[in-house]
Amino acid sequence: MHAYPVAVTYPVAATHPAAATPPDVAQEDWRTVFTRIATLSERELEVFKTLGEGASNRRIARQLAITERTVKAHVAQVLTKLRLESRLQAGIVAFAWSRPATLAEGPPFAPAPGLIPHRPGATAR
Repeated sequence: MHAYPVAVTYPVAATHPAAATPPDVAQEDWRTVFTRIATLSERELEVFKTLGEGASNRRIARQLAITERTVKAHVAQVLTKLRLESRLQAGIVAFAWSRPATLAEGPPFAPAPGLIPHRPGATAR
């Protein structure tokens, strides 16, 4: 198995083994991963986008009118081309990539305006 850099960064405790790895090797910038999206074929891009919606292989297969086995092959190609380790990472990257905000405006996973409607008189729990 190849050890690819992780696309999503999280704070790492100093005692964690990854803390000894230089930051430029341990983590990649979102923009670097986003630039690799251009290497995906049209069908791989469709699968990639549905991963960002949290779709299962079965749902993707139904939606794109292909077999689940073909979906698995496309997911494997997406992971390889984007240099990601898991389907979860691919889903997070796809979700972040689909957001309307730019990275300069803040975290790529911030909710889009109007996505969560405000209810007058509602209180936070």
